[in-house]
Amino acid sequence: MTTRYSVACVQTDVWVMDEEQPETRDAVIEKNLKRNMELVDYLSIEPRYGPKLLVFSEFCLTGVPEGRSLAAYQDRAVTIPGWVTEYIGERCKKHGVYIACNTFERDDDWPGRVFNTSFVVDPDGKVILRYRKNNDFQTGIPVSTNPGDLYPSYVARYGGQPEALFPVVDTEIGRLACMTCYDIRFAEVARCLALQGAEVIIHPTAEGSGPVAWRQSWDYAKQVRAWENTCYLISTNNGRTFGSIRPENRQRGLSKIIDYEGRVLAETDGIGETAVTATIDLELLRQARTMPFNVIATSRFGTYLPIYEKYQTWPVDSFDQEPLQDREQSAEIGRRVLRQMYERGQCIPPARESARRGPF
Repeated sequence: MTTRYSVACVQTDVWVMDEEQPETRDAVIEKNLKRNMELVDYLSIEPRYGPKLLVFSEFCLTGVPEGRSLAAYQDRAVTIPGWVTEYIGERCKKHGVYIACNTFERDDDWPGRVFNTSFVVDPDGKVILRYRKNNDFQTGIPVSTNPGDLYPSYVARYGGQPEALFPVVDTEIGRLACMTCYDIRFAEVARCLALQGAEVIIHPTAEGSGPVAWRQSWDYAKQVRAWENTCYLISTNNGRTFGSIRPENRQRGLSKIIDYEGRVLAETDGIGETAVTATIDLELLRQARTMPFNVIATSRFGTYLPIYEKYQTWPVDSFDQEPLQDREQSAEIGRRVLRQMYERGQCIPPARESARRGPF
């Protein structure tokens, strides 16, 4: 067991797949992979760094489809495990490291669906963890599948265990888990991972520039997720974007490593291709979990569950029979959920109908 080691956020530029030329997918992925693995070589060889775990960003292999059609997601998707994880696995074996990455995934067990999947490859070149993003389609933007869209079938497929949505893996460098981008806004995701003992939460993300207040709140959420669950959080964002209609500097960078007390240990200065490293100390984390301020150990979950059950909002089986096809389908669910919340008195609607914002 290695209890003290270096971890790296590897913030890379992303070459985007042309939606009009889906046949270029593998070539674009290989181009991104080649450069990403060169950075693994550099960080592994350079004595100042020597990370045992390297974390890449969300969408780092193909970029995100601007058209947001299901077909565009399907064109970008690969299998896990498959040639992509084998490519990454060669570097893992070469340097004796763990690499975490993200891609759009297709799976023959779920025909027609595309998952946004973060995964970890170990020093033997094997995929040891596969996490499918639990939250994003509710925003009315993506049309990839979240496991909660087909919760009953998903849980049944994987042994009837709800942990299937929140996998945690034991390794020589501690208990690892993943969550992806927008999942950070849902405290329950990190909590479900921490309840299973996660010590290091890997957070591939693709955060764009935006209002200062939004950006600050988003960053605070990362620190709070780490602090309230007494875990490390490794959050890697995209660098620049090439070959897209998006501005080259649309993504904001600012990848960061946060410790179990919510402190930012390392952070990139901004956009572009770069990397930062920091030290994970599992022994200190484990000591901290013995303190009386351990929120997991002192939480009375039984007092919260009845409220969750009484005020359930977003459904967990909307697309059990067939995949989400377009953004309007998720927007309609959002409007229905809001109407129910107004009717139950959970929310007060704006005084003027015209004051509503967004697809809901």
